Amino acid sequence: QLRLKEFDSAISIYRRVIELRPGAAEPLYNLGVALFRKKQYDEAEEYFRKTLDAGDYPNALLYLGAIYQLREDFDTALKFYRRRLHKREGDDDYYARQAIRGIRNILTKHFPEEKAAAEIERVLQGLNVKQDNDK
Repeated sequence: QLRLKEFDSAISIYRRVIELRPGAAEPLYNLGVALFRKKQYDEAEEYFRKTLDAGDYPNALLYLGAIYQLREDFDTALKFYRRRLHKREGDDDYYARQAIRGIRNILTKHFPEEKAAAEIERVLQGLNVKQDNDK
């Protein structure tokens, strides 16, 4: 995992790449990830949104869900997590599984137990996904 100093270096590099290739989704996404790791969530959100504007980069949706979850805007977080799930790339899609984990976390901590369980089941059935506890 990168240390904070390495994130600073990565941020500088990605900013330069974006200057050279404005509108390219990958450096926008990578800059968003580095900013997220440094807990600069407002700026990270900006770059994840630019990533989505630049192209189909579904993992930006996961990070947007996480940012809104950290802000305790659970409805918006759930929206982004669900959007990420709908772009699932097979059963081994790590980021889709992280979105499921985010949904489960929000629902079980902030909603009545029966409602949370029913909603989790509904989401997973709609995607034809088996519940995968902590995998």
